[in-house]
Amino acid sequence: MAMLFWMCAAYLLGSANTATIVCRALKGVDITTLGDGNAGATNVFRSISPVWGVAVGLTDVSKTWIMLWLAAHKGLSGASLALVGASVAAGHVYPILFRLKGGTGLASSLGGLLYFNPLLAVEVFVIAVLLTILWEHTGFTIHHRFDALSSAESIAFVIVLIYTALWGTLELRAFMILCTAIIALRRRHEASSLTTKLMGGG
Repeated sequence: MAMLFWMCAAYLLGSANTATIVCRALKGVDITTLGDGNAGATNVFRSISPVWGVAVGLTDVSKTWIMLWLAAHKGLSGASLALVGASVAAGHVYPILFRLKGGTGLASSLGGLLYFNPLLAVEVFVIAVLLTILWEHTGFTIHHRFDALSSAESIAFVIVLIYTALWGTLELRAFMILCTAIIALRRRHEASSLTTKLMGGG
């Protein structure tokens, strides 16, 4: 029962989508109608302001970290703790408070990584920033649908997955498996929606 309570609380916290709230309050706009349509820090960074994009990202990271810290101090551990962290990501990606239109879940995943392995979180964040700066100047992307920032985020996420598979703790492995499943489901929906639009346009 305690785990169910924490999972529900984590999901609702994640559902309070920071990007959506900030953009409505600042600009009176729906962030899902701008840029790539994701209600996340990256889209706010591109479509509204770099400063507000960073602020949204830090808030999303903090929400997962805080929820994990609270749950751990109430006695949760292992797979139960991983489920709580993943619930924040699920709420961010599919927020019931905003018609299930959320972000990609990367910032929420970073928040969990920051809790379970702070050093790795800082390292991959620095790598993502450096790659973004480098690729912005060279015009490189890993896919034609990705810009430099999205490409760097994807590479950083892959690095985390490799590290987790080889050296991660049980909690970190469980958390990353769950977050990867959530993010993959979101990407599948995005690809499906894009295909539908292209077919409709053709």
